[in-house]
Amino acid sequence: PEIVMCDDLFFTYEALNHATRICSVDLPMYHYRYLPYSLSKTKRTDKYMRSLWGLEQLNDWLDENAPFCRKEVIPNYIFWNTKACESMLSSVDTAVYEKVRQNILENSSYIPYCSKRVRILANALLKSWSLYSFYGRAFWYMEKVFIWAKRTLAR
Repeated sequence: PEIVMCDDLFFTYEALNHATRICSVDLPMYHYRYLPYSLSKTKRTDKYMRSLWGLEQLNDWLDENAPFCRKEVIPNYIFWNTKACESMLSSVDTAVYEKVRQNILENSSYIPYCSKRVRILANALLKSWSLYSFYGRAFWYMEKVFIWAKRTLAR
């Protein structure tokens, strides 16, 4: 109940850990509903920090049960750390910034496996809040322009 996002990761890894056989089915069996005001779409620092806690628990589980999966999971952890700071672009919480910075620093060897955007944001976070804030705002505005252009062209 403490994990509000990425909770499906725990189920997936635990199920895979106990599976004796795995098969795949080429059918679309997952329906994702896009709700603009859902928990996954809102930007709240506390939500992201709880997600980070959940991912830290998953990291501990991986260390014990499947250390070979870290290369696939840690970039997601770094992504959520950068997302936690995105919600603070208007007002920084220095305690959260320092926690996120420490999390990224401890896992910095996995930054090359992240997307280009996350690599830029993670490296900026390691340098300074003002640099992260600059890139974070730039990406935020670029995303808004892209969405506006996509909607305008679709009409």
